[in-house]
Amino acid sequence: MAAEFEVGYQSLWQWVNRYDDGAYTYDSTGSESGSGAVGESPGRASAGSVGAADGARSHDRLAALESENENLRLAIENLSESMRYLALAGRTPPTARAAVTAAVTAGPGVGDGFSDDSAGEVVVASGIAGRTTDTTGRYTLSGAGFDIVTDANVRAGGPGEMGSALDLFVSAIVSCALDSFRQGMGDQVNEAASVEIFARMERTSRSDDLGTLILECFIDGATDARVADLIEDFQRRCRIYRLVKDTLPIVFVPHAGVG
Repeated sequence: MAAEFEVGYQSLWQWVNRYDDGAYTYDSTGSESGSGAVGESPGRASAGSVGAADGARSHDRLAALESENENLRLAIENLSESMRYLALAGRTPPTARAAVTAAVTAGPGVGDGFSDDSAGEVVVASGIAGRTTDTTGRYTLSGAGFDIVTDANVRAGGPGEMGSALDLFVSAIVSCALDSFRQGMGDQVNEAASVEIFARMERTSRSDDLGTLILECFIDGATDARVADLIEDFQRRCRIYRLVKDTLPIVFVPHAGVG
């Protein structure tokens, strides 16, 4: 008999489950939340209420553990990414220069061997090597199989003769749009002049912002509806456009069926 009434969490609820007639309902703290017969002692909780409270606590603990696991996963992911670049930064300058030169000149392809099973293997999507020249404000940009000469503008102390960084940025948008239109038109694009884009960046003379990028798109042999579809496809497919669209106003001016 003494063992049956032994004080303890499990023995207490075993006693409650055996002797509680259901007249009382208590919450998980043991306080009465229902009514019972007059004169009966409070302090007992029904098995149902206890089970519900335990279930709620277990659910909360599980949710907290899942949140902590996700935070830990992100921390490990960020640490792995940091270690990847710290390993490169820790090399001697000649070794580091040789390593990054090889990665750039190899062109698009597999990266340095680090991978994330959930996101796929890390690849080099673009590689550019930039260098100064003997001309102040003039720079060379080299990739896999191509070279570009670019100038800082005159206001920044450069020659201002070759394409500027802004010209290269606008060219990237134009090139992406041309390729998207070509894929969308398919076999209809059979001449060099079938699709033309004239782009310009407009801003006030005292503005510190880039301005507004205007793209005049001439697409031969396409209806207005078809041109609208091609522009929408470009906006969906071009990663560069998606990157800047929320901070840079980009206006499309379609010209359909112009010979």
